Amino acid sequence: MMSSPGLALQTLLRQAKAGKLKQLMGPPIIDVLEGLQPELAQGERLGELAAKLIEPSEALRDVELRGQIIGLLPLPKARELAKRLGVEDGRNLFLDLRHAASDKAALAVLFSFFGVVERAHAPTDVQANAKQLSPEYGLFHHQRIAAGKVIKAIDSLPRKVVLHMPTGSGKTRTAMHIVASHLRMREPTLVCWLAQSAELLEQAASEFESAWRHLGSRELSLVRFWGDRRTDPLSVTDGLIVAGLGKLSAFEKRAPAAIRRLADRTTLIVMDEAHQAIAPTYSDILSALYTKRPHNALLGLTATPGRTWADISEDQKLSDFFEGQKIVIEMDG
Repeated sequence: MMSSPGLALQTLLRQAKAGKLKQLMGPPIIDVLEGLQPELAQGERLGELAAKLIEPSEALRDVELRGQIIGLLPLPKARELAKRLGVEDGRNLFLDLRHAASDKAALAVLFSFFGVVERAHAPTDVQANAKQLSPEYGLFHHQRIAAGKVIKAIDSLPRKVVLHMPTGSGKTRTAMHIVASHLRMREPTLVCWLAQSAELLEQAASEFESAWRHLGSRELSLVRFWGDRRTDPLSVTDGLIVAGLGKLSAFEKRAPAAIRRLADRTTLIVMDEAHQAIAPTYSDILSALYTKRPHNALLGLTATPGRTWADISEDQKLSDFFEGQKIVIEMDG
């Protein structure tokens, strides 16, 4: 017996109502689109843009985005997905689906239902002497262009740059290629990946494990340093430290000069949700890590073009903090 056909994610995005797509893409992106050309944020144009910008595998791996995507489903398709996930078709169908989909074990079902393959494999019926080979952890063309520009920026003064990519467009995967390239070129060295929330931190750590298996060149350390984790980051000399900003701040208070000692072996600092970088506590930590040695580099990641649209001066502070260096993805249309 054949399984139900599911619904391609790009098709779902193209057919979705503009109001729900705006929630999925986020107010900052919609504000930019409306400022550039109002019709970009309406009807079919918005659906086409969402289908191009949102990278399916990354969107489905993000718990929040996953729930919003399920909310876009028409009722018959929601019932179809419920059968696949073993969810009863009850009064709170969409809520129950979101809850079931938050389980990591459901990810394979979602990939199948939405027709998502992380990277297509080459056909096997080509001549043995001329094959097309597909990477296990590859990037799309626009992601490769952005990654290349970032790598060039952090290798030259002022070694500060913000990578701006919309939510779900492959920002984390693109950043992991940059991190892996940096680690391959410098041995031994440390990269510090900083974020606020435990969810973002775990997402980064898990993604690096997957990335390094395909992109790595040697055995190195991955340190999780947030919440109640007690690993000493100063004990590591080669690898990636994924650290909570609050945890680092507390660490510095307990062990004065700890951040400067960490900066002695760190050559790249990655700040997730970089629009928060100018908050005093965070900017002090970032500055300490970045300014300790002249070759240290700072990469900010954000889906939000400015820290706030209500206060232009705050956006200017953010721009000044990153020396006005920003890279955005470039796509046809």
